[in-house]
Amino acid sequence: MHKKYNIFHGLILLLVATNLYANADSNDCKVTTPLNSNQWQLIGIPCKAPAGTNTVEAIFSDDIDGDYGVDWKLISYNSEKNSYDDVDIQDELQIGTGYWIISFSDQTLLDMPAGSQPVTQKKSTQCTQSSCFEKTLISNSSNQSQLISNPFHYSFSWSALRGKTALNDSTCGDTAGCTLEEMQTAGFVENQGWYYDGKKYISLKETEVSPWMGIWIRTLDAASSAHKPTLLFPGLENTPNPNPNPNPNPSDQRIFHLNFSQSPLGNYTHSDIKRDWPGVRWSEAFDRVKVVNESNNRFIRVNYPKGGVGPENGGAIWKVDFSDAFGTTYNELYISYKIRFAKNFNPVKGGKLPGLWGGDGNTNGKKATGYDGWSARMMWRAKTTAIFYVYSANMKNTWGDVNTWGKDETIQFPANEWVQVEQRIVMNSPSDNNGILQGWYNGVLELDKRDMRYRKVNSFAIDGFYFSTFFGGEGSQWAPTRNETIDFDDFIFSTEPITH
Repeated sequence: MHKKYNIFHGLILLLVATNLYANADSNDCKVTTPLNSNQWQLIGIPCKAPAGTNTVEAIFSDDIDGDYGVDWKLISYNSEKNSYDDVDIQDELQIGTGYWIISFSDQTLLDMPAGSQPVTQKKSTQCTQSSCFEKTLISNSSNQSQLISNPFHYSFSWSALRGKTALNDSTCGDTAGCTLEEMQTAGFVENQGWYYDGKKYISLKETEVSPWMGIWIRTLDAASSAHKPTLLFPGLENTPNPNPNPNPNPSDQRIFHLNFSQSPLGNYTHSDIKRDWPGVRWSEAFDRVKVVNESNNRFIRVNYPKGGVGPENGGAIWKVDFSDAFGTTYNELYISYKIRFAKNFNPVKGGKLPGLWGGDGNTNGKKATGYDGWSARMMWRAKTTAIFYVYSANMKNTWGDVNTWGKDETIQFPANEWVQVEQRIVMNSPSDNNGILQGWYNGVLELDKRDMRYRKVNSFAIDGFYFSTFFGGEGSQWAPTRNETIDFDDFIFSTEPITH
């Protein structure tokens, strides 16, 4: 018997995300997600369970202690009746549908049953990739909110998702499809989505769509049961891009070395990024990155428009997934790159610079628990002081912990001068605080921490590189006071030291 919860949830909207995907393995359904204690979470299953094991009991009872309905429970949302229903422990869960879940037991990790497989994808020219997963939305009345979820075991970003309708004579008709922005303009689906982080709703335009993520969406006035507005989730291409700059000296253990000597001048587009960076599945550059030539040396120049805070308004971001790029992840890794701040650069309060990540690659206020992921990017702060900005299992601050390079903030990036930074991460044993975080500035060790705890489980390691640069912080006090630029060149990933 299903008990009804007549709860009106207010403003809630749509799933889809801003460019392509990350954190993926073409057939890995071992991806997990933390379930916090005494906190409602929105989830959806990321793979198809074997026959007979797709029930609430079969998927979750081995992960969560206690009795169902007392110590933990799931509820679903009925968008036609604007009410919540209890989910029975023997009910089968549907891929692409979102559910609320709560547990009063200790924090745990949710996973799929053994033998689970990725969801079947449909070949279609309407998709961002050659295939996609289709999710038809309920549209019996206008402005219907409903819960959906990421149907995949990998992450992707908002603009990779497309849409279609069933009427060929309408905008976004079945033979063509269209972007979510076009779906919104036509009045079918809102080009926005929201997930719940345990405290508040967060726009998916500010983050990736991760595995296990449940999301509110909303159809609009023009949608009808005849239109059958359908979301097209981007399929996973299995062929990684080759390394465009293979290491000329294989004996020095360099995994990747990229300068831009062969890159065409001008805008550095998503196609250019995918060509140059193996394992990249999404990017947000917005025509703010250009390949520039100076004294017969080519490099990329990132623009930060006046007043632009965050990656949607300035700078650029993309993620390299090491499993896709190199077929492995790492427990120890060195990376380095050259960087040059513009003449008369005004740092304001600071901004982000590239670094490494693992698991979910926690950022944007998603406090790391040790069971989900971590990240260690650089930042510049006021006076262009160099710091590490770290999300880890022992983090003290919701928005990341600061680790300053040099004594008394002595390491400050100069204006109009190339410098080289090198980072080293060594993962900790899950039960110990024995991870390493180090930084070298022009070959000199300026930060050395050996008590880091990035994780409490072995399910993730050093999983990728995050090209992430923008002003912020959050709020206008972080905004650049004029158009600014920073130059980048000579990116190296290695299992051995690079500059020392």
